[in-house]
Amino acid sequence: MGTEELRTAVLREAEAEASGVLEAGRAQSVMTIDAERMRLENQRRHVLEERKQRVDHDRAVSEASLKVESRNALLLRKQQLIEEVFSEAERRIGSDAEAYAAFLRWAIDQIPPAGPVRIVCRPEDREVVQGLLSTHPPMVASVVESPAGTTELGLMVLLADSEVDLTLRAACQNLRERTLVDVASDLFRIEG
Repeated sequence: MGTEELRTAVLREAEAEASGVLEAGRAQSVMTIDAERMRLENQRRHVLEERKQRVDHDRAVSEASLKVESRNALLLRKQQLIEEVFSEAERRIGSDAEAYAAFLRWAIDQIPPAGPVRIVCRPEDREVVQGLLSTHPPMVASVVESPAGTTELGLMVLLADSEVDLTLRAACQNLRERTLVDVASDLFRIEG
């Protein structure tokens, strides 16, 4: 074998080895690229799933928050309506002479039978209160006008050691506290 033949054989062998190395490198790079592509695809799916879960969670939280806000706004409005009902009742009793006289009669009936009492009322109610006291079972009572400028409807009863608030405002507040659940139930009953 001559040099030329040896050279050709070595070159062929080197080419074959280089081709094998290149083929192995290509195969390795294809496997590496495929593995990286798969890893990136899995990572993309994972990121998308996390984002979807976060969006779904945020949407659920937002919807729940809106429901709570809506429920709170509705409850607030219902409370306002209940307050308006009791305020309107107080206003109507105070502005209707017959209803107010009935309230004063009720208030006098609430006075505890305990010794002498002083009844404080508006000057314009004094005559009515004295007339009601005259038809009431025996009671030692003196009617005192409230200070000038006082506009509180009803009575304040001064006993020896305490006061009884029989004003229209106090009576309506007491009624509100005792009947709130029933009034709310009647106002907001859902038929169906």
